[in-house]
Amino acid sequence: MCHQIHGLVTLVAVELTVIYLASGLPQSLLSPECQQTCGDVGIPYPFEITAGCGLPEYVLNCTSGSTLSLTINSTQMEVLEISAGALIVHVQGLKANSCADAVGGVSIGSSAPYAISGGNRFYVTGCNASGSFTTDYAEEVGSCHTICYLNQSSSPFCEASGCCTVNIPSGSRRLSLQSQASANSAVGCGYASVIYPPSYNATHQSVTKGGIQLLWAITGGTCADATTLPGYACSASATCVDVEDVPGYICECNKHGYAGDGYFHGSGCLDINECAELAANRCSPDADCINTLGSYTCHCLEGFNGDGYVDGSGCVARKAKFSQTILLGLFSLSLSLSLSLSLSLSLSLSHFT
Repeated sequence: MCHQIHGLVTLVAVELTVIYLASGLPQSLLSPECQQTCGDVGIPYPFEITAGCGLPEYVLNCTSGSTLSLTINSTQMEVLEISAGALIVHVQGLKANSCADAVGGVSIGSSAPYAISGGNRFYVTGCNASGSFTTDYAEEVGSCHTICYLNQSSSPFCEASGCCTVNIPSGSRRLSLQSQASANSAVGCGYASVIYPPSYNATHQSVTKGGIQLLWAITGGTCADATTLPGYACSASATCVDVEDVPGYICECNKHGYAGDGYFHGSGCLDINECAELAANRCSPDADCINTLGSYTCHCLEGFNGDGYVDGSGCVARKAKFSQTILLGLFSLSLSLSLSLSLSLSLSLSHFT
């Protein structure tokens, strides 16, 4: 009985694999019980909101089925987007108001697998307002000052009567923001904050609704170190990419003919079945498409000659060539008979004369 059950399980596994590969693109290998979306945000491995579906360091919360959040050092951040090696998060209170002498900021801490991206911009907006920031690196200090009724930056989020921006150093774990009050209180309050510009351009058409970018990585050393450890997260066909600013690494499926998230316990890197869809291959209509690991080949059907590719010699029916050969042969035979008949007639006439 045990052997029969094992055989049945193996058969089912093989059948599932065949169905899986025939679909063309790889799907997630995670359990169906793993929730993979929250609202309109996808939750890729190693992130999880269901225990056991990712890694413990990347736990997220999904509130009311629509709001995804990440908590770092007791600070809750709304997650707007997750991509390979990066998160876009909205941090409440990441603003320093000059009138209130308020200090804003964000702190990640050294143990979390995240760091502040250099793709973010520190900005100050208001009339004759100034602001500055400090990071966990004492020497890293940035500041700028606005001028009334003059837009000093072409950044899309700098459309106020005065706005200036400076770069944020990549890899910071802490940002502290300050904004100084204008010398003329009649012009109103200024404030300083941080934003990831593409998050404003895409869907969040307000500075207060924009986000900042955090880098994330699998911690545990560089790729060279991680590949020797038992907890190495990348699948066999994936490429390991170092993320120096976290530090750590991420896994990617960037080899031609493979797709997936690159993680051994995620969807991995599986062969794309280019033959499953006509648009995915360059085979001639008169050729068989044969899928191979990472690629495919085209072979002309019986009765056709050629390399099988639409951008190559394609597949040409042999009967067309055969017909041409027959016609050429008949023409040659006819010409030969005509010459022979003419020669015979000439000989006969010469004989009578």
